[in-house]
Amino acid sequence: MINIIGNSYKDILFRILMTNPKSKAIRWILIIYGLLYLVLFFIEPLLNYEPENPDFQVTKLEVITTSLAFIFYLLGTIYAWKNEKFAGIILCVWHFMIWLCALLFWRDAGIVLIMAFPILFPGVLLIRNWYIQKKDHYTKEVNQWNLSLKVLLLNYAAIYLLVVVANIVPKLMGWDLPTRLDELATWSYTSLTGLMLLLALLLFTIGFILNWRYKLLAGVTFILWYVLIFIQTYRNPEFANIGPSTLFGLTIMIQGIFYLIYHFKFVRKTTQMA
Repeated sequence: MINIIGNSYKDILFRILMTNPKSKAIRWILIIYGLLYLVLFFIEPLLNYEPENPDFQVTKLEVITTSLAFIFYLLGTIYAWKNEKFAGIILCVWHFMIWLCALLFWRDAGIVLIMAFPILFPGVLLIRNWYIQKKDHYTKEVNQWNLSLKVLLLNYAAIYLLVVVANIVPKLMGWDLPTRLDELATWSYTSLTGLMLLLALLLFTIGFILNWRYKLLAGVTFILWYVLIFIQTYRNPEFANIGPSTLFGLTIMIQGIFYLIYHFKFVRKTTQMA
C-alpha cells in the first residue's frame, strides 16, 4: 500500500515538473480557485450559520446540488494533472451545471454566475493543450485558434439554449421555481420584447452555423447580436431579466471580434499568398 502511494506521488510530481509552463499556470489557478471555492461556499457559511436567520435557510436540494457541483470541480482539478482533455470537459460541464442550478434551483445566485464564469477558459485551454500534444496538425497556430473558438462557442450555445429553455418551459408547465425566474417571464412572443428575443436567438443561430465555414460573417453576426441586446436592454431594462444580459452577452461580442481577428490574421493572409 505504501509503495502504491509512493509511486502515485512520484508520478504526479514527475507530471508537474515535465509539463509546460502554460499548463502549470492553469493548474495552479484551478487550485487557488478551488481553495476560495471551499472557503466561500462551505467553510464561511458554516462558521456564520444562524438557524433563526431566514437568509440562512437552505433546502436539501440546494445542499445536494452545491455539493455535487463542488465534487465536479474537484474532479476537474484532479484530472488536470492526469488527462487535460478530460479535465477540460469536466470543467465545461461544471460551468454548465452552475448555470443550470442558478437558473432553476439556487436563489439569488447572480454573483455565483459571475464568479464561476472565468473557469470556463481554463477548461477550454486544457482541451486545447491536450490537442496540441496529441494531434500533430494542432501545432499550427491557425488550428489552435480554430479549435479554441469552436469549443468556446459550443459552451456559449449550450448556456444560451439553457437560458431560453429555462424562460419558456417553467412558464408553460406552471412550475413554481425557487429562483423566481417564472416571475420574470411576464412577456409573450407576440409582444415587441418577445419578437426581439426571437430575433436575437435567430441571429445567434445564424452566427453559430456560419462559424463552421465563414468566420468573418460569423464575427459580424455576433457583433450585430450584441448591438441588438444592448439596444433592447437600454430601451427596456426588463429585457436583461428574460434574455441574454449585456454583461454575459459581452463575451459573445468578444467572440465575434476574435472571429474577425482570425479572418484577417489567417484566412486573408492565406488568400493573398495563394
